[in-house]
Amino acid sequence: MSTYIAVLDYDHLENPIFLTSFARALAKHPERRGIIIHGDSAYTERLLQNGTPRAEAQRRCMLELNHKLVGLLADQNVSAIGTHPFRKNMIVKKGDELLFNQAVFDQLPQTPMLVLSGLISTDEGEAPVSLPQLVEFLHQSINQSRILIFSRSEQSEMIKSAETAETIILGSTYSEKVNSLVPIEFKKFPIPFELINSMEFGNWPDHKSILNFVC
Repeated sequence: MSTYIAVLDYDHLENPIFLTSFARALAKHPERRGIIIHGDSAYTERLLQNGTPRAEAQRRCMLELNHKLVGLLADQNVSAIGTHPFRKNMIVKKGDELLFNQAVFDQLPQTPMLVLSGLISTDEGEAPVSLPQLVEFLHQSINQSRILIFSRSEQSEMIKSAETAETIILGSTYSEKVNSLVPIEFKKFPIPFELINSMEFGNWPDHKSILNFVC
């Protein structure tokens, strides 16, 4: 059903210039359905400073970010639905295991884009799951979708400098500069992903400046 999983990491969610560029790029391929996944952002820390407990701060942050992202996409005429995996127990955590309810996922409206937070269902109610864990789980659960992770730099030249390499081993000595482009959460991600910036995303998958990363 989905052709890709686009991941909005912690730092990018606090970057309004990136988010606008991302939404504009997404508008260039409206017929290609994808899943946009996000966790929380630095807004969680600001809530903590106001005395909000961490679990509630993360919950509030993700709920508000999900709504904000759908609105941001709507501003660029991108049709999207925002939701959370805890609703109707689409993703449930039992012990250390995550369980995926395919039937609930299939009932979601067939709008081009799905904006999905990291709030899953647990025995204690909804709770956050780490962004890398959620991405890996959905990749395995939904047709082995291609994973797109956004570079920490929007300067495409830094990525193009290594475009001849099909696969980069994270943590290797191949290129410290290239490794530095990977968001912190995904430095030890266990499965291959494609590193891209928001400008190139508009031409995906036909652009020429993509790198595949694997631990």
